[in-house]
Amino acid sequence: MTVRVGIIGVGGMGACHARHVAELAGAELEWIADPYEKAGAALAADLGCDWVAEAMDRIGPEAGALVDCDAVVVASPDRFHHRYVMAGLQRGLPILAEKPLTVELVAVLEFDDIATGYEVSVEVTAEGGNVVAAEPLRAAVRADGMVTGEIGDDWFTPFLDTYRVEMRDFLSSVEAGEARGPSAWDGYAAQAVVEAAAVSAATDGVPTAVELPVMPALYSPVKEREAFS
Repeated sequence: MTVRVGIIGVGGMGACHARHVAELAGAELEWIADPYEKAGAALAADLGCDWVAEAMDRIGPEAGALVDCDAVVVASPDRFHHRYVMAGLQRGLPILAEKPLTVELVAVLEFDDIATGYEVSVEVTAEGGNVVAAEPLRAAVRADGMVTGEIGDDWFTPFLDTYRVEMRDFLSSVEAGEARGPSAWDGYAAQAVVEAAAVSAATDGVPTAVELPVMPALYSPVKEREAFS
């Protein structure tokens, strides 16, 4: 089976996904959608697929009864994620969506952009201690009484293999007819945890319960398999 894929949004992340789809066996990059013609048309010509300015022309009501793709990747700007994800779901298409799923409920995080380069670090402080995520290994240079190391500003290269594996697994799941990996429900649950933490922080650390509604049947393992059958 050849999985035909449509990519929505071809900025940095979308272009990365498009190139991986184009190079993976068993996949066909059917089209890319981006309103910025200069970037969209150029990438489409490079990868040998169609370019459209508006993805709804391919997956929305405007597309009519036939949809020319088997799966969709949503990598448009955040504020458009909900629109395209819902359109894809209404068509019954498997969807790989970049975060966030929507900007209506935004997680409260501390972010510091000091423009020194690109690196990811996470430190979590809790009642019984704290956890610091391991930093990427970098060469340390000792000279002139100092220890230095390069940070760099390329945020794609360290994760290219991960993105490629992610896409390969997604396409494999489409071919197998089964959902894999984190779902929209997982994203919702993570959001609920962050919101509870924010409430606790705003109330001097008073413990706050994480409240979730009953999980829709769609997200149970059996229902996920049925949805893709």
